[in-house]
Amino acid sequence: MPYLNADRGKSGGYHIGHTLLWSSGKSRLETIRYHVETSALEKIMFARLLSSERDEYSSEETEHRFDEGLQIYGYSPEDVSKARNKMAGFLAGWRHAISVRRASMEQSADTEQ
Repeated sequence: MPYLNADRGKSGGYHIGHTLLWSSGKSRLETIRYHVETSALEKIMFARLLSSERDEYSSEETEHRFDEGLQIYGYSPEDVSKARNKMAGFLAGWRHAISVRRASMEQSADTEQ
């Protein structure tokens, strides 16, 4: 994870949860071959969006606290919101493209039979 000038008093300077989300986001984007330049914050938000979908205890309050926690890296609330919205838009578009591709493949298989 690129150094983000975080928590100057702590060794390493990173919150382990943020580091794990960054690593997960980076890995997942590589897995789906997303080769567009993404920031560390966008990778964190991508992984956070995916994990929030499976977390039955996730709430607006939890997300608000998570967003505030990213301020230790110097991100403003606007930066966090912009990254969340960008990756949510990408995720929705990607899922739509997969859905269309699956429907096309199913239709193709039906016409071959």
